[in-house]
Amino acid sequence: MGRPRFRIAVRQVNLTTGTAGLQFSLGGNGGLYENPPTALALAALPGSPNSVVVATEIQDVYEGSIGIYDSGFCVAARRTAQSMACSTRC
Repeated sequence: MGRPRFRIAVRQVNLTTGTAGLQFSLGGNGGLYENPPTALALAALPGSPNSVVVATEIQDVYEGSIGIYDSGFCVAARRTAQSMACSTRC
């Protein structure tokens, strides 16, 4: 019996038709004790129907990030930790 694999993802939903669209992963470290990020908040970007801002946290690590995703690809991110380090890498 292997350990369970969790897939943390965000999915686009068309609110007019109620249909599901593009789904993308928020990633994870892939290690033995993987602690994947959890989405805390989502925000649509006006005028960009395929873009979303996702605020995440990693449980018990006291670290999170805010990322801008366009068609499922992270195009910008800011890590929020004690050092408040800024990164453009997702």
